[in-house]
Amino acid sequence: MKVLSMIFVVLSLSVSALASQQQVEKIRNLANNIKSLVSITEASDDQLSEAEDKLREVIQLLNQQDGSGDDSSTACFEFAYEKYFQSMSSASATDKAMAACKITGDLEVLQFLYEKHFQSKSAASAMDTASQEATRATRGKLEMIKFIYDKYFQNSSATTSATKAAVAVVNLKRNSLNCLQSLYPKYFQTMSASSAMDKAILSCSSTN
Repeated sequence: MKVLSMIFVVLSLSVSALASQQQVEKIRNLANNIKSLVSITEASDDQLSEAEDKLREVIQLLNQQDGSGDDSSTACFEFAYEKYFQSMSSASATDKAMAACKITGDLEVLQFLYEKHFQSKSAASAMDTASQEATRATRGKLEMIKFIYDKYFQNSSATTSATKAAVAVVNLKRNSLNCLQSLYPKYFQTMSASSAMDKAILSCSSTN
């Protein structure tokens, strides 16, 4: 089970000498409790998927080394800095990139949204919008965003479609893509692409 393997990772994380031993012990106790519960849980697949997402965030947080960040945050910074540096000083681009990556939950989602917004906005403006939309709630949902975007793009601009896709997935579980792919064609038989997508998102959201 994925969640169980995630617990093992949490338990094996090394502890910084700067960390409070008491706080570390509390985290270890919580991890042990989760390890025990996961073997007897009757939670649904959707609930386990949500638990896995939250545990991934915990692991990412615990892997931070004295605020220096990890490879993904470095990659995010480099990507954002390059875009901001096109129209501002290095110092300003650095500040903007750091701020953008603090709220970004998925680099691939950020890159996808940026490319769509950049079709009608400046590099800095496109990066501002993309970083505000690529929040933690979009993590691991790139394929779903692409699917939704493609449908909206049949009736709307690239930037409007990107925004609508990013907003839509906030209330959808990561395993909702199958639901969307199943319902959208049925609504599309009598509706426009945009309206059919609206209905599919609403229906799949209500089943989460």
